[in-house]
Amino acid sequence: MARSRLLVCGAIASIAAALGCSGVQRATLTTPLPVTTIEVAPPPDATKVVYRAPRSRLHVHASDLLNGDHSIVFRKFRGSAEIDPRGRGVFHLDVDMRTLEAENDFITDFAKYELLEVDIHPRATIVATIAPTDEPQIYKLTGNVTLHGVERGIAFDATLVRRGDAIDLHAVFKMSRAEFAMRARRADWIIQDDLRITLDLHAGPEQVTIEPLP
Repeated sequence: MARSRLLVCGAIASIAAALGCSGVQRATLTTPLPVTTIEVAPPPDATKVVYRAPRSRLHVHASDLLNGDHSIVFRKFRGSAEIDPRGRGVFHLDVDMRTLEAENDFITDFAKYELLEVDIHPRATIVATIAPTDEPQIYKLTGNVTLHGVERGIAFDATLVRRGDAIDLHAVFKMSRAEFAMRARRADWIIQDDLRITLDLHAGPEQVTIEPLP
């Protein structure tokens, strides 16, 4: 019986992997990078832009063997990029994990409180440097990501498009939830390990709003 169950689980896991995030870049995850390599001052001639929901989108695609695919979004986050004309700069993203929403209340609560434990780990962040590659409009982001209270080094490619003073950033990558100790207490094996992350960030120059005193 145990052998049969092991064979079935292995076969299902193989199918899930085949149906998952094929054709999508895998982010490189490492031990956390030294703060001195990522917490750097932006170039002096950099343009700063900010990213916020709902104009921008942060989307996570996950799947399990019982319910299929799940689309998860975050309603509140803030990011910024400071990039010079040569395409070098810094990137920050700060996500309020408590604003996670999925297709129904059950999946929302399961993701928030079973996997991500947002009551304990309410924020996720990315801090990275930006550098051009040999491909036009393709840039390498290298830094640290903190998710579910676990910090990892991360590197992935993104597309940056300048629109006047605005700089749009788009990236799709996959990474393992196991790297961030995200495990369900029951039936964890039915949940696919890979998560597909989509950053679709539309930005403009940072604006300072002064509210009148009462």
